[in-house]
Parts: sequence; C-alpha cells; structure tokens
Amino acid sequence: MNLDEKIRKEIEKSPLLKALMGAAPEYAIIFDLEGRVHSLNERMEFFLRENPVVSFSNFEDTKYSCQIHNYNKKCEFLEKCENCMFQGLIQEVKLNKSPVLNREGFLNIQNQDKNKKISIIYNLFPFDYEGVEYIIFSFRDIDNIKEYEKKRINDLKKLSIIGESVASIVHDLKNPLTGLYGYLELMKIKENKMELIPKMENALEIIRTTLEDIMSLTAEEEDMILDRRYEDIRDMVVDVTSLLHIEDITHLDIRGKTVAYVDKVKFHNVLWNLIKNAHESFDDDDDEIEIKIYKENRYLIIEISDTGKGIADEHKTELFKAGKTFGKNNGTGFGLANAKKIVEAHGGTISFSSELGKGTSFLVKIPNDG
Repeated sequence: MNLDEKIRKEIEKSPLLKALMGAAPEYAIIFDLEGRVHSLNERMEFFLRENPVVSFSNFEDTKYSCQIHNYNKKCEFLEKCENCMFQGLIQEVKLNKSPVLNREGFLNIQNQDKNKKISIIYNLFPFDYEGVEYIIFSFRDIDNIKEYEKKRINDLKKLSIIGESVASIVHDLKNPLTGLYGYLELMKIKENKMELIPKMENALEIIRTTLEDIMSLTAEEEDMILDRRYEDIRDMVVDVTSLLHIEDITHLDIRGKTVAYVDKVKFHNVLWNLIKNAHESFDDDDDEIEIKIYKENRYLIIEISDTGKGIADEHKTELFKAGKTFGKNNGTGFGLANAKKIVEAHGGTISFSSELGKGTSFLVKIPNDG
C-alpha cells in the first residue's frame, strides 16, 4: 500500500481527521526528497484539474512554467523548470531538517494559452514515515487578501487626507453658513426679499459641492452611481456663472447642440469646480474666463480657459491628486480630484494646459449622445 492510499485510509477511519482535512484552506502536496509526488489533498487535486500547467516559481515572470501530471502523480518539477522553487526547498530541507513557515512565493498558471500569476504563502514540513523522508508542501492564495489590504490602505489614506483638510473644510462650510444666517436675518426686515435669493442659492451651492466632493472622495470610480439623463451642458454652465456672479467676465462660445447624457448633479459639480477655480486664479481686474462648448466626432468638448496666474510646472503632476491645493489659502484639494473621477465615470477625459503668468485651460471630453 503506497503512502497516498494509507493517508486516505486513515482519513476515512477518523471522522475528526476527515473534518479537519476538509476544513483546511490550504492546498497540499506530499513529495519525497527526490521530488516525486506521493499524495495530494482534495483541494490540490481540484486545483490541478482546473490548472494543468503550473509553475511553482520564485520568479514573478509568467514565462516560467512546468507540467504537473496530476493523475499519475508524476512530478517533473526538477526536469522542466530550472527556476522552480522546489529545487532550492528540497536542498534547504535536506540541510536544515526544519520546517519552512509563512514564506511568500508565486504560482505561474498557464490555461488556454493565457498566463496568470498569483501570490501565495507556503509552508514546508519535513517528516519521516516508515524510514522514508517526505515533505508536506502547503500553500494558500493571498491575492484576495492583498487586494483587500490595498483597498483598506487606500481607504485609510483617503480618511487621512480628509483629516488633514478639516480646517479647510470647516472654513469652506462656515463662510456660506454665516452668509445664510445673515441673509435670513435680512429677509425679516427687508422689503425686497427676492434680491437675496441668488445670494442664498450661491451659499447653498458652495455647501452642496463641498459635501459632494467629500462624499465622492471616499467612493471608488467603479462604485460611483450615476443618475444619467439628457441634459443641456450650456444651461449648466450659465447656471454656474450666475451662481458665482461672474457673467460679466465670462465669454461663452457655443457651437451647435450641447446636450449630453450625464448625471446632472455630479456634472454640475465638475463645472462648478473648474469655473470657480478659473475665477479664483485671477491676478487682476482685467482677467477673464472663456468657455467653449462644441462637438468633435462622438464627443462633446467643454473648454474652460482663464487669463489668471497659471500653474507652476512643479505642481502640474499633482494637480488631480486629492488633498493637493495650490495658490489658495483655504482650498481642500478635493475639487479637481473629484472632477476627474466624475468625468472618467462618464467615459470621458479631462486634461489641462497652463503657462505661469498667462493662464490655464481645462479641456473636458465626454461622449456626445445628445
């Protein structure tokens, strides 16, 4: 009776052992010090049926692969793959006679002419059975764990950015809230109350976009839910310039239809951030903003240009990074980061060009389905 048969017989005799083996998350191989495979657990057998060509390699390069013949238990590790981890591990076990625990490695899998690399944590445990030395090799796939850790670290970074920007966020909210309280008091005594409404709308828009920026920062692009409808981008631009009270210094160049399939609230937020940034970049009273909207192939193009301060070269690479703000005393650094995320969620792109002392131009391209 060979080793594999003896193991299976022992497992069938003991319900406890069978339960423990079935519950274990590891894939396991037992081989001798010559590299011959003697037994596989059920997880490993299933894994090899699904992935017949696997390389247990110390190298990340997926070109290294070797053939495991699962059904006749014949191992060709030592013959076909000179970079196979088993060569070194067998020698290590022979020399040290001690287990190897929680070491990282790679599996390079070839399936239907496609190569895939997965990260693993593996263990080796040498043992002697009936005068023959064997090694139990077990491993588990940690790609999902790494992905979870990466996401968790990313989430913590976002929270850290928000934490570092608390003072700016409070400032951005405090000013319009103070204004709203003032306007409400004025409405109690002022006869022409209607003239206060645009100012109150402006204050509310500042609060809404600030909160929207914070909410968008914590969401991944693929998690962003869009309530898309056919909207006129021109109307949204006019609304933003009206709320900011900059109609007199903004020149609109509209060519053709300006309807696009967008989430109105989120895309309004994009335009608010870009136009507000353009206005805040002004250096003197003669500065102006020009906004062009036109169709190019299957895209609607929105160009927002200003004649303001411009952006220094050293800041250009970090312009769309969350928490990065330049040239503003109380900026949160969320606006452009979220504008980029929203535009890309719509299947579009956002880019810019800028020259210090001459101004900046942002170009937004979104699919034109209108």
